[in-house]
Amino acid sequence: MALLRTRAKAIALADEADRRELARVLAARMEREEGRAPGESEVASWAESLPALGRELEAAGLGDVPILIEQRMPASSRRADVVLAGTHPVSGEPSYVVIELKQWSRVTPIQGSEELFLVPGMRNHPQLHPLVQAVGYRDHLTGDLEVLHGCEDRVEAIAYLHNAQDAGVAPLLESAHGGRQRVFTRQTTSELHTYLRQRLAPESGEQAADLLESSPFRFSPAVLERAADVLAGRHDYVLVDGQRTAYELVRRAVDSGMSGSSREVVIVSGGPGAGKTVVALSLLADMAKQGRSTALVAASGAVTDTLRHYLRAADSRLETLVRSVNDIERAAADSFDLLVCDEAQRLRDEPGWRSATGWRPGKNGVRALCRAAKSVVFLLDDDQAVRPSDAGSVESIRRMAEAEGRIVRRVRLDGQFRCGGSAAYGSWVRDLLGFGGRSPQPWRPDSSFRVRVADSPWEMEQILAAEQGEGHRTRIAAGYCWPWSHPRRDGSLVPDVTIRDWHRPWNVRSTRPLLGLPPSTLWATAPGGEGQIGCIYTAQGLEYEWGGVILGPDYVFGDSGWQGRPEGSADDVVKRADTRESFEQYVRNAYQVLLTRATRGIVLHSTDARTHSLIRQLVSGDR
Repeated sequence: MALLRTRAKAIALADEADRRELARVLAARMEREEGRAPGESEVASWAESLPALGRELEAAGLGDVPILIEQRMPASSRRADVVLAGTHPVSGEPSYVVIELKQWSRVTPIQGSEELFLVPGMRNHPQLHPLVQAVGYRDHLTGDLEVLHGCEDRVEAIAYLHNAQDAGVAPLLESAHGGRQRVFTRQTTSELHTYLRQRLAPESGEQAADLLESSPFRFSPAVLERAADVLAGRHDYVLVDGQRTAYELVRRAVDSGMSGSSREVVIVSGGPGAGKTVVALSLLADMAKQGRSTALVAASGAVTDTLRHYLRAADSRLETLVRSVNDIERAAADSFDLLVCDEAQRLRDEPGWRSATGWRPGKNGVRALCRAAKSVVFLLDDDQAVRPSDAGSVESIRRMAEAEGRIVRRVRLDGQFRCGGSAAYGSWVRDLLGFGGRSPQPWRPDSSFRVRVADSPWEMEQILAAEQGEGHRTRIAAGYCWPWSHPRRDGSLVPDVTIRDWHRPWNVRSTRPLLGLPPSTLWATAPGGEGQIGCIYTAQGLEYEWGGVILGPDYVFGDSGWQGRPEGSADDVVKRADTRESFEQYVRNAYQVLLTRATRGIVLHSTDARTHSLIRQLVSGDR
């Protein structure tokens, strides 16, 4: 869905007041739909770039063509600047053009990359080639919308730099991405007119716009389920925006490491569902395809075992691409060209200690990876550290990597590729849980992601059973607020999670199957996991279509807002956090993880009456 659908001639605005009003309307709609206000630069670009494009469309005789502004990608929060929808002048079929708009007038190429550039006013941050951006959006649309499946030739992608002369952006035009054919400047507007007239008839194309906006999504399998196809070269993930920037920075770092010119670390950070694992697997696949020595190291046992499970089932040879931190600690120096560390916030920094037999050296995951590989990429989220031993923050990794003599580069991912792509839901969760002093806000129903409240665990199970009947994978996870018993002698699980008259077991404790039930690390993905309750340690880094989340007595809402209650926790490690504030941080992070595992919808319940009443009031509009 676009923020605004209109005609090209409606945005061909010359008056400054009209341009400001267009930007104001778009800003208000973005804040309503995504729960965030756009930045000043984004608002300024709407006021300048959109009217500039509108005037060129009118000059080309295409003023009646429907224009979809800030068109959202399927199951993602990312948006294309503009999609033109119309009818092809020859075939009469629907025809679309994705356009990336830039106000740039000058660029400087970054050595070793044809996709990254430096742009004045962008604080020396690498910027992605605008045509690469547009192509990424095109590929998302053609890959994920039913109406475009098998009709990829109906969608084109271009970039328009309305402030630029050719000389100022020559590196873009001369890149290997067909720049001169599909990157247009203020100097080549006549070529732009010709290009568009060859793809769009002057008549209104409202039917084509309707088809695009009403098309169902083609929901993809979970990221790790596709891993074997990606690593075997049978499928490629589509990387957009920051994902592509991160990928290109790492590829460039690997080349530098191989040549010996520099040894680099790239830190990729982003919230839940930001697309970090997709970047990790894309790098792993492409480096392996090029014959580079590479491996993925997941600092989460559940992610490691789940990935190995899928790879083993497809081709046991692929399993060797996944290593544990312990494997890396035993590796010789520079054994790998690239190590990819996902869930890096879970890395540990254990000090050395003196035993009866002598001094035992400590273990440091960051140091071990840096010593074992010429180049390393760490993918993490500071707000997903859930135990005192989780030592892999952006700052600590930067500090330790620099101590190892590494050049450190950073990329922040801000997209949302889980939770139906709903940026509004991600923002709502952070408001709900009180991140950064934020206050809970009412949930505005979003067609891309459902939020429901169950007044009992029984009702939660009923809702999820209905979704399971529709073929959706469902799981219930809870705060770690009940004991986790070992199985009985007959192998049956103890129903530890008790809420009034409702009793269910935690997932299997062992990393081996038990009586047909999946091991702990495969609870989120293997058949049979829906019968047990998962926790932060078996859910983190994984996803399923519908989730239930039970908030326990360790995190409740009171007169002064959210309160962490160590006495309500059964997690002996987290309960021993240095301060109550630290305990609250770990518990808040854990609930954010649990609340962002689902791709289609979530069901909430709190065991605390006041907290549950708050959630019920906030979600009253989504049933």
